[in-house]
Amino acid sequence: MRLKYFLCMVLAATCVVQEVGAGEITVIHAGWLLAVPGTAPVEQQSIIIENDRITQVSDGFISRSELNGDGSSAHIVDLSQAFVLPGLIDAHVHLASAPGRGSVGSAVLQTEADMALTASQHAQITLQAGFTTVVDLGSVGTPGHENAIFAV
Repeated sequence: MRLKYFLCMVLAATCVVQEVGAGEITVIHAGWLLAVPGTAPVEQQSIIIENDRITQVSDGFISRSELNGDGSSAHIVDLSQAFVLPGLIDAHVHLASAPGRGSVGSAVLQTEADMALTASQHAQITLQAGFTTVVDLGSVGTPGHENAIFAV
């Protein structure tokens, strides 16, 4: 049975999203990194990512030549002037809702495509705010809402 009003959606992307092939290495230079809950952020860190997994966090900014093996194919993401932290989770969102669009009843007049476009825009805004995981709590009595959220 479908869980009609609860949907967990993972948005695993950032402003530096890029397709990385197998075996490639990405190094993120973080100006400030909050990686361990309950501890203060640390400055000038390098996050090494291999095969879509963080394999190491090192002090300082690692160059291609300092990587094991041939670092010439490594992709460097320069966030040396940015604060980097794990993706945030928002466990209560309504991505397909659009406040200020008129009366409450107008939501039932939207097509699934309308709701999907609205949800897509809200998902992008949410992602840019640092949330990589959300739980969409749906919209009671709005036909097509589930399909629109699944489409996003």
